Amino acid sequence: MNLKITNIILITLIIITIVIGILNYSSLPEKIPSHWDMQGNINNYIPKFWGLFLYPLVLIFMYILFLVIPRIDPLKKNISKFRNTFNNFIIIISLFFAYIFVLTLKAVTTK
Repeated sequence: MNLKITNIILITLIIITIVIGILNYSSLPEKIPSHWDMQGNINNYIPKFWGLFLYPLVLIFMYILFLVIPRIDPLKKNISKFRNTFNNFIIIISLFFAYIFVLTLKAVTTK
């Protein structure tokens, strides 16, 4: 997958998670689950703002990091050798974080 498509996918994913957070903000409780035990019981909570916007902020940070990594590559050619794999890795990791975000919201809204 080329860099342009990767950027479009990542920016879209970031925007979607932010919009989901904004749309759900007023309807959610003040505390959002942040940790579950082995039996699936919630055993830790965080404030609503962080519960809704931590994952989008992590996605933004990772996006910036993945843009910077090729520029700080000491040999300047390593990333280009496996750029498609690198782009796919970025997308998979970002989709994973978006999935965790959705699961967290689902845990709150199904109660």
